Amino acid sequence: MLSATSLLNVLMSCGGESDHKHPHDASASKDEQPKSATDSLYQSVIALHDEAMPKMGELMGYEKAALQKIDSLSKLKGAEAQIWKGRYQALHNQLQKAQAGMNTWMDQFEPDPQNLSPDSLIQYWNKQKTAAQAMRNDIFKALDSAAVLLK
Repeated sequence: MLSATSLLNVLMSCGGESDHKHPHDASASKDEQPKSATDSLYQSVIALHDEAMPKMGELMGYEKAALQKIDSLSKLKGAEAQIWKGRYQALHNQLQKAQAGMNTWMDQFEPDPQNLSPDSLIQYWNKQKTAAQAMRNDIFKALDSAAVLLK
């Protein structure tokens, strides 16, 4: 589970303002057309991250709620309580996996890869786009599952 300090660091790194402008900075070019295929791919990768990142707090809130349900059901006897406990445990696992997916993706993401040929750079951004799409989808699927089970 992500500690409060780790969460704060993640949120600050993703939402903090910086004087440094990355050459592919999506926020600097939202109104501009991409200048190249790599710029377009970079922007699509960042858009996927930017769609998923604000959902991390909601994801963690659902994770806490699932743990509370598991704890409450652990005190009960009977098959039905155990079935529900299993459902909440599966949801908790899904939420943790989605959170870990964001953390893993962010840890390996290199926003300005150096010394790559143009073809290698396009391959890198395509790979990042695929990974970011999977990370984003896992987050939204987990949120959908939590909304159904916890409401």
